[in-house]
Amino acid sequence: MREGLGSRGRSGAVVAVLLTAATILPAQDAVLEALRRGRTPALEQQIVGLARQAVELKLREGRTLNVPADLPAVLQRQAGVFVSLGVKGRDRGCRGTLEPTQANLAAEIIASAVAAATEDRRFAPLSADELNRVEYFVSIVGRLEPIRGPEKLRPGIYGLAMRGPAGTAILLPGEARTADWQWREGRRRAGLKGRRRGTAWRFRTVLFRGR
Repeated sequence: MREGLGSRGRSGAVVAVLLTAATILPAQDAVLEALRRGRTPALEQQIVGLARQAVELKLREGRTLNVPADLPAVLQRQAGVFVSLGVKGRDRGCRGTLEPTQANLAAEIIASAVAAATEDRRFAPLSADELNRVEYFVSIVGRLEPIRGPEKLRPGIYGLAMRGPAGTAILLPGEARTADWQWREGRRRAGLKGRRRGTAWRFRTVLFRGR
């Protein structure tokens, strides 16, 4: 098993993401702070429940889950989201975005969950037979902070986005054990060799997990 893998799941593959000025504004950090302050078992159940219901409805009926009408205020805000799926401690998919692409957090969770189950090319699509064994990990993404090297990383706290010739590589918080490995792996996935420089950002997340 490669360094950094575990029951939390991982972002793994290089993904195409939008990196505009919106990603460096503090608005997404405000969302994270609101989630931390307002975190309750009921909110965690609702966030994980959106991911679970979206995947189950797509796999069982081929339909997209509608965003509930009675969302709490924090889920009406916008932020990037990654959803990771695990089955018996094994990764089964991870997809998401660093910045918002949907009208609100609930819609972002729904879109990322379905993509994780059906579009992660590292794995076969999730099957309906696996649904009762899936664990969901929903990571809400804060603002991106530009960095120049691994000395600004703390892998248990910060994720890494590294842009290079192969695209933008994403390592979520907790995927790496050391900052040096996190930096090297980000460069490798982004297709950066030798002394070629890429563009890197660190970011925090708030993680919700459950079944």
